[in-house]
Amino acid sequence: MLRTPFRTGLVLALAAAFAGVPTAQAAPGTLRVAAGLFQPAQAAPLQLDDTELRASTRRDGDAVLLRLEAAGTPARSLALPDELQQVTALRRHGDRLVVTGWMNSALASLVLVVDWRQAQVIDQFWAYAPSISPDGSLIAFERFYPSHGVQGEESQYRFYRTAESPQANRPALAPNGSASRDVGLAAWPADLAAGPRPNTGVPAARAHHRLSPLAWSADSTRFAVVDAQGSAAQVLLFTPNASPLARSHPIASPEALCLPVRATPRGCAAVPTEAVSLRHAADAVELSVHAGGGRAKPRSLSLPLAAFSAASDR
Repeated sequence: MLRTPFRTGLVLALAAAFAGVPTAQAAPGTLRVAAGLFQPAQAAPLQLDDTELRASTRRDGDAVLLRLEAAGTPARSLALPDELQQVTALRRHGDRLVVTGWMNSALASLVLVVDWRQAQVIDQFWAYAPSISPDGSLIAFERFYPSHGVQGEESQYRFYRTAESPQANRPALAPNGSASRDVGLAAWPADLAAGPRPNTGVPAARAHHRLSPLAWSADSTRFAVVDAQGSAAQVLLFTPNASPLARSHPIASPEALCLPVRATPRGCAAVPTEAVSLRHAADAVELSVHAGGGRAKPRSLSLPLAAFSAASDR
């Protein structure tokens, strides 16, 4: 079984690119693949330059190599894992370099944490839609589940602390979990006492689905996502270093924004997640949906921070 209509696969990514959907500007220290296309053989190399490190990627046959150049040490090349087919982002935080890339036709991503001084991969895990904070200290993502052959998928949001050890970022593994699949600290919904709750086989009426990329604030203190459950939609706002960790704001009329909730509104074309964007203002989260593509004016909504309330699992 392919991913549900709520998910964004290669077809929707291509549609968004050719429809003229704006792409987010890369933060300093990060380069992303232009237009978000899955093209491993044609993808341009990525490069990061700062005062301490120059990191770059290149292909060598079917392999992807990461070149690391630091002041006072010889340049070194690190072969990245075979399942990584196309690098999508590089960002440094202290002695750690975060590398993200697509594995299978841009459905799932591999996240690597590299000790760039030692030229070693110290952790890796699978995820959907990983988003690195501007300062590189945190990685927000949707918890992994198989891209094919499962039913009742649910979006569950997590974050990873780049400076912490792999063990500190795996506080509760499911009995049948793996070090690559069950990673990170639960942002929402909260884990059960026995470990992570299932994110497959969830009844359709209860399952949550991600409708936007995970968007960070410029100061790296919070990230947000548009989430749907049935015909309802909400913006979830997470502050990993504060309490409450998760807050939410319902979207009263998702049909006015053409958000692809289960009760699809008339007159709205299918909107890929790349067409939905969130921006953090000083006192609000601003939501925009580029429903028409091209030069069409986006549909927008501003949600005051004061109107968010503690998120509850349903």
